[in-house]
Amino acid sequence: MRYAVIAAGEGSRLASEGISKPKPLVQLGNELLIDRLIRIFMDNGAEEIVVICNDKTAQVAGHLVDLQRDGLNGRPVPLRFLVKSTPSSMHSLFEISQFLEGAPFILTTVDTVFSEQEFRRYVDEVRSVRDGEGVMAVTDYVDDESPLYVETDNMMNIRGFHDEPNRQPLISAGIYGLPSKALDTLRRCVERGESRMRNFQRALITDGFRLCAHKLGKVVDVDHAGDIVKAGELLGLDALLVKRDAQFSPGSEDKDLRILKTVAKNLELRGYKTTILEERELSMTAHTTLIFSMARSQRALDILKKAPCPVVNSPESVEICNSRIAVDRLMRENNIPCAPLESDSGYWIKSDRGHEMEFVKEKLGGLKAPSTWRGMGEAPLIVGNVEGREVKFYGVRGRYFYPKGMNELRHEAERLADIIGIDVYGGDCIVRADGTFAIIDFNDWPSFSPCVEEAAEQIIGK
Repeated sequence: MRYAVIAAGEGSRLASEGISKPKPLVQLGNELLIDRLIRIFMDNGAEEIVVICNDKTAQVAGHLVDLQRDGLNGRPVPLRFLVKSTPSSMHSLFEISQFLEGAPFILTTVDTVFSEQEFRRYVDEVRSVRDGEGVMAVTDYVDDESPLYVETDNMMNIRGFHDEPNRQPLISAGIYGLPSKALDTLRRCVERGESRMRNFQRALITDGFRLCAHKLGKVVDVDHAGDIVKAGELLGLDALLVKRDAQFSPGSEDKDLRILKTVAKNLELRGYKTTILEERELSMTAHTTLIFSMARSQRALDILKKAPCPVVNSPESVEICNSRIAVDRLMRENNIPCAPLESDSGYWIKSDRGHEMEFVKEKLGGLKAPSTWRGMGEAPLIVGNVEGREVKFYGVRGRYFYPKGMNELRHEAERLADIIGIDVYGGDCIVRADGTFAIIDFNDWPSFSPCVEEAAEQIIGK
C-alpha cells in the first residue's frame, strides 16, 4: 500500500495562538504529527510514503531529509517528498499525483489524529475493495469550522458531499483511499480551476466512481492550540506529576512546585492531561501513560515500582540517591572527582538519609554516634573539606546541563547519572583554585531555580 501526506499548509491559526513550530512538527505526546503518521503507515505495510511540504520553512524539509537518511527510530522509511507551496490541499495532491500512478493509495493531511486500531480496520477495507473503487473515512464527531457532510445509502455507499448537514450526521474524516484512476478526475478539476478537496470529491461522484464510507470513531484535526488537547484526550495521554513531601526539601516547596508546574505546562502543549499530586497522596491508576516524580518516601517508591507506564525518575534510581553513602561509594568506585577522605582543613559529617550536616575541625574516631552528630544516625558520611568556589549544577541525562561551559563537570556528572540510572539530577561541587573540582553532593530532581523554563522542556524529552 502507498500512502500520501499533505503537509504543505502554513499552520497560521496555530501560530497566531502561540504554537511556534510548523504544523508537521507539532508534538503530540512524544511524537511529531508527521512522525506519528509515518510510523502508523509503516505499521500498516507502507511500500512508499509520499509527502508534500511547503517551501516557506526549512525545518520540515530538513526533518524529512533526516528521515530519509536515518530512518524513524531506527526503521528505514520508504519516503519520497516534494517541497512546494500550493494554494490548496487539492493542488498539493495534484503536485504529488505523479508519484501515485498505477496503484491504489491512501491520502491524509498531516494534522489528522485518529485511533490506530480503527485505522488498521480502515486499511483492511481499502485493500479489499475492487479495482476502481474508493473508501472514504467518515466520522460522526463534528468539531470542524467548515465540515464536509457525507450522504450515504443504507449500504454506506456515498451519494453526495454537502456543505450543510443532511439527515445523516456524518462528515469527512480527511482520510481518502482512492484508486489511481481518480487522479484523472483530479487533473480535470485543476484544469477547470477548482481549488478545494471537497469539489474533487464531488467530481468523483459525478464521474461515476463507486465510493463507500468507512466510519471511524473520533477524529481530530489539529488546526488550533486547543485541538492538541482534544487529540491528547483521544489518544488517552494522561500524565501524573508527583511533588515530594516538604520533609525531603525543607524551604524549597515553592521552587519544587514551580518546576513541576512548568513541566506540566509543556506536557499540556503536547496534548497531555496533567495532574500534580503530593507524594503522600499517590495512588496508581491504569490509565496513566507517563509519570514525572520527585517522590522520595519508600511508600511512594514502592507504589511507583508497580506503575503501568514509564516513570521519570525511576524509583530504583531514587533509592540510590536517597543514600549519601551509596552515592559516595559509587563515585569512589568509578573515579568520579569527589571529596577526599582526609583533609587538613576539617571534615563534614553528613546524615546518610537527610539534610543534616555539621562541620568539625578534626575527624572524629570510630563510627559510633557521639552527641555532636546530632541525630544523624550511627553511620553518617564523613568526608574531608574541599576549599574553593561552590557551584550548583543541574542536569537532564543526555540532553541538558547547567551551568553551560563546564564541560568536564558535565562529563563527570553525566557519568554518575548513568551509573545510578537517574534522569533528572543536580548537585553541588567545589571548584578549587587550580580549576580541579570535587562533587560534594548529588541529588535526584533539584528545583532548577536558575533555568526552570529551558530545563522543563528538556525533562519531557523529544
